[in-house]
Amino acid sequence: MKGKKDRAVVVKVCLAYCEPGKEPITFLCETTGTIAQKAVKTDKEGSTSINEIFIPEGYDKVETEIPREEMVKFWAGVEDYWEKFADYVHKLRQYSYKMKYIEKELKFEIKDLSRLIDYLKKHGAVFLNKSKEKTIRLDTSNKDLEKKGVFLRVRAGSKNTITLKEKIGDDKNIRTRKETEFEIQDIEAMAYILGKLGFDYSRTMEKYRINLKYKNPKLSIDEMPFGFYLEIEGEENRIEAITKELGYNPEEKILVTYWDILEEYNKEHKTNKKDIEFPKGYVSKLLGNF
Repeated sequence: MKGKKDRAVVVKVCLAYCEPGKEPITFLCETTGTIAQKAVKTDKEGSTSINEIFIPEGYDKVETEIPREEMVKFWAGVEDYWEKFADYVHKLRQYSYKMKYIEKELKFEIKDLSRLIDYLKKHGAVFLNKSKEKTIRLDTSNKDLEKKGVFLRVRAGSKNTITLKEKIGDDKNIRTRKETEFEIQDIEAMAYILGKLGFDYSRTMEKYRINLKYKNPKLSIDEMPFGFYLEIEGEENRIEAITKELGYNPEEKILVTYWDILEEYNKEHKTNKKDIEFPKGYVSKLLGNF
């Protein structure tokens, strides 16, 4: 810049937001000013070399010579990227709300986990996410929701959600539910609120889950305290096709919940477990596969 007469400058500030596996989203703001002929050094906390040479538009001195309180007000009027980011997040949360989503799925017990995972990797299954999930299922003390075929839960995992599922049909060939779900911040706080509203009977379930997309259906591989299971979710014809491709016998499909499987487990092992939980210190055998 030595000897330059035109010292006008545009300062751009960028905020970037990026979710795992996705392209970053950027939010920009900018302001104008000039570059000083000489830097004005300072010991002010938080000051940078840019502050020592940048003269904001409307001023005749560099930032380091302007009172901090005045500069805070100046940048507060310029930096609108926070508002842009807040608006983006608000719209994102609106889109995470699924009204009257019809869920169709089948479940199978996995006899050979390594074979299944090797096959899916080889044939192009797309990894979505993996996590340890904690679900709190809620009902009244009389189990009024269960009697009506309604399932209410809050869940923490790859995201925190509250979900209401309503039974559709007789579950003869495929498990079908009307699902309404949206994201929340704190499942424990939500469970507390719902408890105070009368849903004071709760049960807890833990599982390790890997979610994949394979030829359009969504596949979930679950590690439970009592075994490994595969859930295939999608349109009925695609579920049937994937079931056949992966070598599962349709007659061995599971149309009940993990809670029902727990009841069978209790009968077989003469236990009386209410919750589905792993022993303390348990290390997942599933999550390291992806």
